[in-house]
Amino acid sequence: SYSPLDHSRLWLHMPVTAALASGLARCLGPAETDVCFTAGLIHGIGKIALSAHSPHVLQDAMEQARQEELPLIEIEKRTLGFTHVEVGVQIARTYGLSEQLINVLENCYAREQDEISDPLSGVICLARQLASSWGFSDGICDGALMSRDKLFALLKISQKDLDEWTPELREKMELVVEA
Repeated sequence: SYSPLDHSRLWLHMPVTAALASGLARCLGPAETDVCFTAGLIHGIGKIALSAHSPHVLQDAMEQARQEELPLIEIEKRTLGFTHVEVGVQIARTYGLSEQLINVLENCYAREQDEISDPLSGVICLARQLASSWGFSDGICDGALMSRDKLFALLKISQKDLDEWTPELREKMELVVEA
């Protein structure tokens, strides 16, 4: 559900997502764990920018999304003409981040009807979902996310794989939370 903007939740969600993304990359095999960590850490930069620059605008969009039961990005696009995803991508481009990271920012809020082919984006999507389902959501609901089955297919993993990795992933998450 939507709630008033809670910066502490938003700030905790991002490093938790980063730790989970890095852990997932390690579990998946030869993957770029540092890139996954960085992508997890910055995936919400557009939300942070909007909340810092125009907190009431973001809160109004969140409330409208809750009332209309629509994803936040649809309300942002309709009322503001842009989304927090687009803000994050623009920030990344302005600061010369790699196209790989920009691609993740464009895709890490993928919804069920979206198509993504980049496994790194899939890792971040799954890490975001895990962070939220394990009690570390950013407090800003984004509507219907891409299904786990679709992410599992993209990453070529199963629920059994995730179940086996869960103790290690939870340990990494706890290290961030306790820091």
